[in-house]
Amino acid sequence: MKNQLTQYNFFAGSEEVIARFASLIVTVIGFSVFFIASDNMSFLWYEIAYLLAIFWFIYELVALIMFTLFRYFSSNNAPKEVEAEPIMEVADDK
Repeated sequence: MKNQLTQYNFFAGSEEVIARFASLIVTVIGFSVFFIASDNMSFLWYEIAYLLAIFWFIYELVALIMFTLFRYFSSNNAPKEVEAEPIMEVADDK
């Protein structure tokens, strides 16, 4: 089991922290624009719970997308061997 967790990077560390922090910033900016745009917002407890549920869902969704992107771009997707280009001499035009 430990080998499988190590193989798939189960504990991501800084990538997950960065993804969650960026997701929090994106959702806070989005909801602050929403609250500023809606002037007649009444704060009843069920409306607050509803908005909190939407906020949390969007937060987790953006964090999951960003975490997946971080893992994709940080994984070893490069070719295994890099072929060196042949070195050619440049002819002088004199």
